[in-house]
Amino acid sequence: MGTGEVAVLSYAAQHKLVALVDERRARRVAQRLNVPVVGSGTLLLALKSQGLVASIKPALAAWAKHGYFVSPRLLEQLLVRAGET
Repeated sequence: MGTGEVAVLSYAAQHKLVALVDERRARRVAQRLNVPVVGSGTLLLALKSQGLVASIKPALAAWAKHGYFVSPRLLEQLLVRAGET
């Protein structure tokens, strides 16, 4: 777990907030700390459902272009939930 994840989880625990984390290890630590988590994909879906973005595909494509890995299975699930398949 990197310093970013440690800082996010620490802050969320101290202030009783939800943490935005994607890494599996950080999620396990959050669970032990009783810190609720949300992932980036869920955040994108929330943005779309609130009409703040028209599509999640551009964000996912930009993430992939910059090296952010989303498994093919998760990518498909997100697109289905967003109604973009």
